[in-house]
Amino acid sequence: MNPLILIPLVLAARYHGPEISQTDQWTEDFSFTATGSPHVVVKNVWGPITVRTHDQPFVRVTAREKRVARDQEMLDRSRDLLFLTVDHQPDLLRIELDGINNERHHRDPCPGCRLEYAFELTVPANASIEATTVMDGAVDIAGVGNVVRARNVNGDVYVAGLTSCNDLGTVNGELDAHFAAPPMLEKCAIHTVNGDMTIVLPSGSDAEFDFDLFNGEVESDFELTALPAKPEVTRVSDGRITRYRLRTPSAVRLGAGGPRFTFESINGDVNIVAKR
Repeated sequence: MNPLILIPLVLAARYHGPEISQTDQWTEDFSFTATGSPHVVVKNVWGPITVRTHDQPFVRVTAREKRVARDQEMLDRSRDLLFLTVDHQPDLLRIELDGINNERHHRDPCPGCRLEYAFELTVPANASIEATTVMDGAVDIAGVGNVVRARNVNGDVYVAGLTSCNDLGTVNGELDAHFAAPPMLEKCAIHTVNGDMTIVLPSGSDAEFDFDLFNGEVESDFELTALPAKPEVTRVSDGRITRYRLRTPSAVRLGAGGPRFTFESINGDVNIVAKR
């Protein structure tokens, strides 16, 4: 196991006064010595994540960084507060923010600082991917069959070439999931708060869909068969009082039924599209 590579970053709230900035870019290749499929994790905060595939046994990472602060002192200080940890193991590459999260106690130690970071990754097609970001960019993955997790907060999520997934979601944005082959996964959760969800499936796909939509509609290119509702009971506790929440999502079957998709949204529609 290789030691962690520490690359300083900065993250903080938006600042609208005078600013200074510094930009940088780096590219690095990461090889894997273990047999099987490598697992790649990227957790960004400000900026997009783009993932494509190639026929090489390594991951190439290109990162474009723009560091912003209100003055030079804060810019210099920011380098000591947060870091990008790159954990490279024989079967794993993990890139994520690390640093002072456990010490902040609701106080911003670097007011006026932020980092805008854009990741572009090229990975082996048999890799499994987890990619998440928060602000100012989309998560855009194409050609990777096994997307374990793709999440955003204020931005869109696009995934194409899927054969399986586990968790796809965004809070404020659109979500598109395109399957290259009929899905073989056991279960995939697809969710937004304010945003529409589109899933594109090849003909001959078999699946079951659960819908928990507060303000939303479902449209489908496929003929669907209604299934009996399956109430779900969830235990909710705040440490003092325990209550039980009952929800009854609607459910339908596509074809003979099979892998289960759950769609959840407050203000979003679901569109189930036949692959052209």
